[in-house]
Amino acid sequence: MRLHGGAGSPYSDAFIGFDPAVTIVSDTTQSDLGERYLMKCKRLIVAEYKGELTAKPGFVWASATAIRQAISQSTFINIDLRGLLSLSPWRPASGEKTLSPRNSMARKSLKRQVRAHVLGKIFEKTTPRTAGLTPVPLEQLSNWAITDRGLYENENEQGFAVEFFNVQASLREKSSWSQPLVNSIGPGYCGLACRETGEGLEVQVQLARETGLALGWGLAPTRLFYPGSGGADGPAAAEPAGDKLLSTMESDEGGRFFKDASTYELYTPESGADDLPDRYWINLAELKLLLNMSNICTIQLRGLASHILAL
Repeated sequence: MRLHGGAGSPYSDAFIGFDPAVTIVSDTTQSDLGERYLMKCKRLIVAEYKGELTAKPGFVWASATAIRQAISQSTFINIDLRGLLSLSPWRPASGEKTLSPRNSMARKSLKRQVRAHVLGKIFEKTTPRTAGLTPVPLEQLSNWAITDRGLYENENEQGFAVEFFNVQASLREKSSWSQPLVNSIGPGYCGLACRETGEGLEVQVQLARETGLALGWGLAPTRLFYPGSGGADGPAAAEPAGDKLLSTMESDEGGRFFKDASTYELYTPESGADDLPDRYWINLAELKLLLNMSNICTIQLRGLASHILAL
């Protein structure tokens, strides 16, 4: 709607208007950070373009091979693009021109049946939000101090401040503006446990309850610690025992956070280490089905799912 009076966003008409060359592949509403936002959701659209489309300045067409290579690099593909790659169709057959996992066990898992009893165990544990949320004036927040430069905790409990910044970015819709940014005091950790069975790769997800999620809950990776939750050095209990398969450092979105980052990691856990209540082993066919449902999977799980393409 361009209420800020800035320039339009490139290619937006291909997603919200009509273009006979465009076929919508996936169109869902997905939750954002449930412990930093109140019921914020994003519409994620994957579209196939069947005509000739020239890349504008700042854009590039990337091959499936290049995407898989880029996925294994830290802070190169932002978390929203990682989520879109997770929602994109994955082919169970390998090839340079198809977006498919490199790992043969992952491709095998994509061919498996979706098991109703497995998904049933997850959804039977979900309950709608019952407690209401009431906004309060900033001055009434306990443990927070308001200054000319932002909002700060008196005692470190949540591990972040909200600070005011002047921003200049020549390629954005507006070239300069002022805004608050969340600034956490340390890194976070997101880990997704993986195991190989006779039927292919499986991953372990957990049912997480977060205040700001639209439903009050979401499917999250096996281990999840927000930036700042463990102080300046990060959460002490974050890194699990087991073998690391793929690990990168990823930033939260730069439009609302100041250099907040978390380790995103696929790992093989020690036997029984993460077999806790409300955690479930699912195959990749089931993961892909859940990812393409609206407001079911958390943003961290969407980001980690993209790692599987480069495993």
